[in-house]
Amino acid sequence: NAMAVVNDFNADYPLDFYHFFKEIDCHYIQFAPIVERILPHQDGRHLASLAENKEGTLADFSITPEQWGNFLCSLFDEWVKEDVGNYYIQIFDSTLANWMGEQPGVCSMAKTCGHAGVMEFNGDIYSCDHFVFPEYKLGNIYSQTLVEMMHSERQHNFGNMKYQSLPTQCKECEFLFACNGECPKNRFSRTSEGEPELNYLCKGYYQFFKHVAPYMDFMKNELMNQRPPANIMEALKNGKLKVESR
Repeated sequence: NAMAVVNDFNADYPLDFYHFFKEIDCHYIQFAPIVERILPHQDGRHLASLAENKEGTLADFSITPEQWGNFLCSLFDEWVKEDVGNYYIQIFDSTLANWMGEQPGVCSMAKTCGHAGVMEFNGDIYSCDHFVFPEYKLGNIYSQTLVEMMHSERQHNFGNMKYQSLPTQCKECEFLFACNGECPKNRFSRTSEGEPELNYLCKGYYQFFKHVAPYMDFMKNELMNQRPPANIMEALKNGKLKVESR
């Protein structure tokens, strides 16, 4: 089971990256896009948090929205023809779950979040492993229980903020059900109307969802009829499912 970080370099080699995991017989893969902003702080920290209004500077190892969209589409094109039901790529599985109206297997694709708190070495508890910043500290395990902190009003508000803070562009998007604005950590861009909280990777995700929509429709239909979604590989091979090339 591997978490594979997609950065500004390997994002341009999606199939090489994917083939590496296939060669070592790793069948469960989470491809995680790296997006960070640099903003120096007096205490020595260099990463910007969502709570800070200053935009900071995009780290040079971050991927672009275009890279992310191309990466996912290229990866999916091989997976859907050869590997469905054999290699499990988290974002593809979660996309299909959202297509089915089920809870996805990763919080970034869910409507709300706040269930992935993190404990640091000294017992400090933070709202999420992507939000280990002072403004998101919930407390310390020596003075409060995990139940108290993770079920606090503050943490519930953090989880609900994911949907409540979506800009109008997202709420009117045809793929809101599939994306849910992705991780709030990456919502530091603005819409064409100047509204804040747009996900930096929005363009890439939209490209991906648009590309996979007919395949997801087919696999959803198979599942609803109690047939394996892996049937899509045979359908593509036999020409029963024809999709316009992008």
